[in-house]
Amino acid sequence: MKKIKIGLAGLYFPNFQAEEYKIYKRSLSAMTKLAEQLDFDLVAGVDKVSTEKEAKAAAAYFADEKVDFLLLQASSLILGDIILPFAEASERIGFWVVPEPVLEGELPLNSLTGFNLGVSVLRQNYPDRLVKWFYGSPECDDYGFQDRLAVTVRALRCLKNLQNSRVGLIHDAVPTFINLTFDREGLKEHLGVEVVSLELDEVFKGAADKEGESRAEAVAAEMIKTAASVQVPEEEIAESSRVTDSLLGMAQKHRLDAVALRCWPEFQDVMQLAPCASVSYLNDHGLITSCEGDLPGAVSMLAAWYISQEAPTMNDPVAMDFENNLIQMWHCGPGPASWADENGQTLDWHHTLNRRVPEGEKKSGLSSDIAFKKGAVTLLHAAGDGSTFFVMQGEVVEGPAKPYPGSGGWIGNLTCNGEPCTAADFLQSITTYGFEHHYPIMRGHHEAAVRELASWTGIHVLDIPKAERFVK
Repeated sequence: MKKIKIGLAGLYFPNFQAEEYKIYKRSLSAMTKLAEQLDFDLVAGVDKVSTEKEAKAAAAYFADEKVDFLLLQASSLILGDIILPFAEASERIGFWVVPEPVLEGELPLNSLTGFNLGVSVLRQNYPDRLVKWFYGSPECDDYGFQDRLAVTVRALRCLKNLQNSRVGLIHDAVPTFINLTFDREGLKEHLGVEVVSLELDEVFKGAADKEGESRAEAVAAEMIKTAASVQVPEEEIAESSRVTDSLLGMAQKHRLDAVALRCWPEFQDVMQLAPCASVSYLNDHGLITSCEGDLPGAVSMLAAWYISQEAPTMNDPVAMDFENNLIQMWHCGPGPASWADENGQTLDWHHTLNRRVPEGEKKSGLSSDIAFKKGAVTLLHAAGDGSTFFVMQGEVVEGPAKPYPGSGGWIGNLTCNGEPCTAADFLQSITTYGFEHHYPIMRGHHEAAVRELASWTGIHVLDIPKAERFVK
């Protein structure tokens, strides 16, 4: 995963006391620690900038370094002629206001006025340029400074890694799921994602290749070790591990960052299995994989991976508890083991595939059976052309019953853009927008990062329409 580069410059006017208070020196020390903590590269070869000449030199340096985000600190008051050179150094700029160190006597810094002047000059000359404000001491430990910076890091890390990402569509969407459409050109334009078309025959050929046997055995051993319970013969796991190894090989060969895998009916016809456990394993090991040939779902999951740096999962909404505003998100068995609650993952026969198999007859297919562990989650749904996002936050909570066999959990405490949402609002959203029936979900509350990503790229974030619970 590529790191982002953040440039840091301290802008000041010598008549004030930025140097006496060591504002930039202290800020550089704190930002260096944050770079390690938040996992970004700090570009800070610029000490103090107070003249237009110094600004031009600093801007040229940041441009040469190709910074992804330029953080301009108003270390004190600044003069208007030093702002515009930086507009050419980065399309994405943050402005940092430093609180006054004392509130009596002579005004020490006048940073807030410097910020106001600088942003005004920038926006008047670049009216469409977005700017993000930051407020905090040089130690970066107050007023939510670190949280705001962390959101920016997640958003821009996602954007940087999505651009020129390659997502493999293996065959096509599964039969009758004609709503899983996408627009190659739109995804490239809005998110920088390239779609690579591949065939299932390559998966099957790789799974049958004896040269991959030792790698597949290692995968099978890890799958068994990871699971809390194994309810199927080891040869069934071995079959899934060969599929897993084949997909990993294809990803390496075609330079894929994610895969949209058509998981039925051909897998059942050719190999007599369901690849759900393979999907589970792959998402936990960095090859983001959606099922049922859902290309937009794979793109959404890839974005979720870049934002959260944890395995995402993809689900259908299958049940609701209107009394408590809960939605059960579920799928037939591709959930990553890392999502499992204290009971862990069970490798079992695939429940959907075998639900009509009479007792005593041969079963087939493997499922990752998990109930989601409790905690914060974020739903991210990208449109098939990448032009819109739908995002909600919630919590995995105790539901009225256990999730259905497969991979699932009850999601409650729903919010969108800081406002509480109901189960009826979710139904109204589906009705209003006609979402595809898959909903990628990531661990943690990351709506702010999704919205910032959208703002930097011009992607529209959909509002959630409010609904009456029941209409008489």
